[in-house]
Amino acid sequence: MLFRAWRAESHVLTAHLIENEQRGDLTYWDKASGIMALRALLERERGGAFSLSQLEEELRGLGYTVSKAALGFHAFAVQRLGRLGEALPWLTGDVVKRLQQRFNRLKRYAELCHDVTEADLYSEVIESVLEESAAQCASLRSIDPEVMSDRCAGALAQFLCRPAAAIRQALEDESSWTAAPLDPPPAADDIPFGDAVAVSSQVSPDPVTDLVRRFAGLTGIDSWVDWTTDARYGFRLKSLQALSDSAGHSSDAQALRAQRVLRCIAGQSGKDGVNEHSREEPAERELLAWFLDRDDRAAGVFVDLLKALRRSSPEPQRSGAGIGTTVDGGSE
Repeated sequence: MLFRAWRAESHVLTAHLIENEQRGDLTYWDKASGIMALRALLERERGGAFSLSQLEEELRGLGYTVSKAALGFHAFAVQRLGRLGEALPWLTGDVVKRLQQRFNRLKRYAELCHDVTEADLYSEVIESVLEESAAQCASLRSIDPEVMSDRCAGALAQFLCRPAAAIRQALEDESSWTAAPLDPPPAADDIPFGDAVAVSSQVSPDPVTDLVRRFAGLTGIDSWVDWTTDARYGFRLKSLQALSDSAGHSSDAQALRAQRVLRCIAGQSGKDGVNEHSREEPAERELLAWFLDRDDRAAGVFVDLLKALRRSSPEPQRSGAGIGTTVDGGSE
């Protein structure tokens, strides 16, 4: 009987990967996830993180040859494509390469033209598309990168409250990408959430204007916003008197909360009788002023914390429920 000295868990996993690959028992996903698990083991054993070049050298030393380029695709697949779920067995190297190219293009466009972070792009757009496409891809036993990319473009348009055709057209012409949104302020009938937004053709689009328009659309207060170059951020909320005199404006809790916040940002607090209708606004104004203080590092970190909480929360918070509060209103 032959005994071999125990070396490390990473050696055992490497041997399994090599054997299964030689037998043809590994799908692309199996191999990618196995290599990334091996990377984690090696980093733990060596006491430090590996670059792809270092990982290539470590694997070569273990008798497992994988190129740096292939390792990059494996890392992308494991980090970004896991939401494909039941369709993962149908991943191939070519599909992963093409998806990475298209998602990277989408990321560059979203970051440059709409100030959308990579984390938000994946959590709010791409991951949802992957999950929604998983069952269909599994039934077809194939994953089409072109179809997936087109669905992501449509989901990004919905996230931005922009016409899908405009986003798809912009993605085709990288030379036209600028730090401001590519298309001019949309005409009233182009806006997904109604045709009541009065957009001045003289207001140049910028990230703030773009985000305010998205926020107003998602909260149903499009018709409450006036766009004007005279205002600090290019917009102003209509007076409460004007809103009460108009027909059809929303009065639900979310809309009222959204208009209060936008009034604070626009510097309209204390005007139009706002404080008579909301005792919460002074506190909201103070909190927003803190968030917007560029010199307060704690405020910047807290904003990042809120983003992280949105991404990591296991289930959506009920509207109006605070952190650390149970659904029935009791403290945890």
